[in-house]
Amino acid sequence: MDDPEYVVIWGDVHGNWPWASRQLRAMRSLVPDEDPLTVCHVGDFGFWPPAADFAIRMNQLATDLNTRIWVTPGNHEWYPEMLKPEWLSADPVHDDRHLVALNRGTRWQWHGRTWLSAGGAASADRFLRVTGESWWPEEELADEEVTRIIADGPADVLVTHDAGSAVPLDLGVWPVIWGEEARQRCLAHRELVQRLADEVKPSHWWHGHYHQHKRHDIEMGHGSVRVTGLSLDGTPGNWAIVNVKTMKLEYLSNQEK
Repeated sequence: MDDPEYVVIWGDVHGNWPWASRQLRAMRSLVPDEDPLTVCHVGDFGFWPPAADFAIRMNQLATDLNTRIWVTPGNHEWYPEMLKPEWLSADPVHDDRHLVALNRGTRWQWHGRTWLSAGGAASADRFLRVTGESWWPEEELADEEVTRIIADGPADVLVTHDAGSAVPLDLGVWPVIWGEEARQRCLAHRELVQRLADEVKPSHWWHGHYHQHKRHDIEMGHGSVRVTGLSLDGTPGNWAIVNVKTMKLEYLSNQEK
């Protein structure tokens, strides 16, 4: 497949079928000449039990619209389902399926730039969730995974679910009900993601998880990084059309519920 000129980067949708199906049709109408259109999703897509119904429906819609959705896993995902061979892909460019979940550390090339997907985050609301039903330990990146990804070399564009500790976030006061242990776990994961970024040295970084659209140019040890966070379903800034030749953001969604 030839390298695309335009792709879509999509934020958290949380299995919201009315929203997601409407937005996917809007993306397709705005980028009619890409064949297929590639959509990079930054996590919390909606692989949920008991039967991955949302993913199955989105796969059919993506097929109908000649669109390929590449999901970088989030934290609120049904990992035992996402990691099955029927969904998982380590080589999406040469994978002709219309909806795949990207293996951690998956890399690909567009127009001479290396893109890197490394999903996962810590759930602040883990105490409300049930292991094996609404929470899975695979949600967090592990030290050894980050070490392995770093060993594969630098990347120009980083796609993660979580944001690193150097990324400014407007989160307000930590809710007391979530507890200090959860706060420390979330901070530790952000430090781990930052270690990944510091070592692979991207110039562009896309993430979700915090449900806010924010763009920052951040000076890191290797130089300036354009970091873009995307919002959640039902809010403006949930997805963006990017010219991957120039890495210029061409369109930002402004739809609300």
